Amino acid sequence: MPAAASATTITAASMESVMEWERHKEMFAWDGSLIDIYVQGTDVADWQRLLDFLRVGPYDLRYIVDEERTLYPLPDQVETIFAGRNTAVALTVDESHLGLICHFFWPDEIEFDLDPRVINGESQLVRLLAFIRTLGRLLGKDVIMTPESLLERPFFRYDPRSGKEDWPIYED
Repeated sequence: MPAAASATTITAASMESVMEWERHKEMFAWDGSLIDIYVQGTDVADWQRLLDFLRVGPYDLRYIVDEERTLYPLPDQVETIFAGRNTAVALTVDESHLGLICHFFWPDEIEFDLDPRVINGESQLVRLLAFIRTLGRLLGKDVIMTPESLLERPFFRYDPRSGKEDWPIYED
């Protein structure tokens, strides 16, 4: 009779995530800039689906309004957020693990900022990719990750229709 597997047994899935981290960790090296996560071609209905999911999902949320960084309850309707855009607004998602910051810049694009120093190992990368996959499936749209403000140079793309993940590498 085979011995029971120990807690340190390495599975194919855990080996794959270790390999993912080893292959892509340089993308998260700190160079003084943030990483952007984008979903393009969105509308108010997509934003509303996102807020509804985040409100009941597994992530802690902090909704900040104004320069004094006053904490407010997350509004039920995304239109309320866009209507009040004359003040600074930020929604921090999963602050205790990923610290993704969503600014409500435009209804036609969802953007999250990520401090790459947060992604310092396999477990953080796994959590980030799970969030990206969930976001893509929720909205039915591609999600890309880019260096800050370099929308034309994604270094990760998730296509929820095919389930394909792509890590294009650019040579300078």
